Amino acid sequence: DPGFSGPDGGVCVECPPGQYKDWTGPGQCMSCEPGSYKSSVGPGSCTACPLGMYSGPGGVNCSVCPPASSAPPGSMSVENCSCDPGFSGPDGGVCVECPP
Repeated sequence: DPGFSGPDGGVCVECPPGQYKDWTGPGQCMSCEPGSYKSSVGPGSCTACPLGMYSGPGGVNCSVCPPASSAPPGSMSVENCSCDPGFSGPDGGVCVECPP
């Protein structure tokens, strides 16, 4: 069944957080794609990380961008976090307020 892995007629195991299986029949659970997450066990699909957050492959949850920065929905790494207007710094790094 969806949300479970294992062979036909064998023992079924729930997909762990960060993994999904959305088809019926034998098969292994698949890791969530980068930029998405699944925090629950068993059935369910991966959800894109919201604005200001990111996740690598097999995400169990999304991480928040550093202060004064943001990333578009579905971002895959901290390098997708860019400083907000009025701040400067490297992508994914510390953002410092620009002088007046």
